[in-house]
Amino acid sequence: MCMHPQYTLYSQDVCTLTINTLAHLPLSARGNRVQVRDLLHVLVFAAASRLSINQACRDLDGTPSGATVLGELATQLSDLERLEDTLNALLARLVPTSLGQRGGSVAKFSCVDAWK
Repeated sequence: MCMHPQYTLYSQDVCTLTINTLAHLPLSARGNRVQVRDLLHVLVFAAASRLSINQACRDLDGTPSGATVLGELATQLSDLERLEDTLNALLARLVPTSLGQRGGSVAKFSCVDAWK
């Protein structure tokens, strides 16, 4: 019987990896209004908690309002084709090299599928 190594994955590790990965999205800080890390923190918290952006902003201390976050996201991520390409490239970089060429698609994000 082959023994596989045991790894412990903590929620903070997943959060950190997610934010560091999403930091490659085409977002930028625009003035003092909102920082990129704030946008990413709200997005990850909302997704992990299954909350709306507005509720996540209300629940997190020191974050901009939901309207501000949604406005920034809508403005900066309006090119869905570019966003889809960027997310797919990010996902591809996360595939372990140990899988080699033997696997097919591990994950692929589609903006069209996400809105169905």
